Amino acid sequence: METQVNDLTALYDEINDDELKVEVQGLRRLMQLSVPESVSDQTSKFKELDIDSCSALTLLQWIVKWGFTEMLPNMTVVLRIFLTMSISVASHERSFSELKLVKPYLRSNTSDARLSGLAVLSTERELAEKLNFHRVIKDFASRKARKVHM
Repeated sequence: METQVNDLTALYDEINDDELKVEVQGLRRLMQLSVPESVSDQTSKFKELDIDSCSALTLLQWIVKWGFTEMLPNMTVVLRIFLTMSISVASHERSFSELKLVKPYLRSNTSDARLSGLAVLSTERELAEKLNFHRVIKDFASRKARKVHM
């Protein structure tokens, strides 16, 4: 946990690493707290929530519901940052745009398998540039050689 907290606090100045570590430990203790029977009907969700298996949204809602935002300010900030981060699917969108560029040029005389392979090469261009083509060609030639050795 310590390395993750350090990485997170290096990115965001608003979060104090030492305080966040203490807050996480305090939150774990709060989650394990036994609730008196007199208030157990009101706090049934309090007992059910497991910090290791609940979602970030559920955890933030729980913190706000029970008024722990002032006691856990760094944890609240971390959860809000996490819940508002944008998730990118740009690599998948890029592969479709690459396919649109490759396909019209090769449509007339290219099979689907070859077109798919070219699209993969186009999207994984960085990896393809690192390939040693001489070795690939020698390997291919040795497998496809029709010469009879005497």
